[in-house]
Amino acid sequence: MGHPVRAGHRRRRHLLLGRTRTGRYFYAIGASPEAARRAGISVSRLRTIAFTFAGFTAVSPGSSTCPGLVRSRSATTVATYVLYAVAAAVIGGASLTGGRGKAIHVLLGGIVIAAIYNGLALLGISTAGTQIATALVLLAAVSVDSLVRNRGSSTTI
Repeated sequence: MGHPVRAGHRRRRHLLLGRTRTGRYFYAIGASPEAARRAGISVSRLRTIAFTFAGFTAVSPGSSTCPGLVRSRSATTVATYVLYAVAAAVIGGASLTGGRGKAIHVLLGGIVIAAIYNGLALLGISTAGTQIATALVLLAAVSVDSLVRNRGSSTTI
């Protein structure tokens, strides 16, 4: 199930982003900083809060993962973790241009990535093959995101 402290952090993060005015402001700034500024939102102050929040959020998993990365001393290992993190976010529905996505969807994207990784490992596929398969799934997710975003902007009222 996970560590109880981390579960509490996830719950608080979900409540902050999904149920508060500040969370809605974060989404608004991500979608269009200029529109958020015109709506009266203090963009620079909330960006500072968002980056501080992201830093604190990254401390928990980073502190438990970092010792393993330091021992491995492989740039490929670090690059693989970055690929998996980006892929989980995009597959989970977070837009690369900002303004969309929820933490729970990124978790579901991570489950998809883990399923791909584990399935290919059980089939005996090499690490390079696993990275290629993950990159292809990521490419498909980005393509779908781009198509959905373009379709939404091409319709006029």
